[in-house]
Amino acid sequence: MYSEQPSHPQKELPSQPDAELYQALRSGQANVLGILYDRHAGLVYGVSLKILGNSQEAEDLTQDISRQGNSLSNGRERSYSDAGI
Repeated sequence: MYSEQPSHPQKELPSQPDAELYQALRSGQANVLGILYDRHAGLVYGVSLKILGNSQEAEDLTQDISRQGNSLSNGRERSYSDAGI
């Protein structure tokens, strides 16, 4: 019999607001980065795809943004003033 259940069920994400997760990330709790990524990667990819019009570039940009978040979680955050912006 055919089952209509998804082969990869959606995992339930913690209910904390993004602001709390961001503060946890800034305080060194790197495990929340995965939660934020899971929560927003689809949106980031979708907007990137719409703007760039190229799926590979949209994937690359989504990964670049993820790496920037990883840098933040590893204490390598640069402020705008540090970057000369």
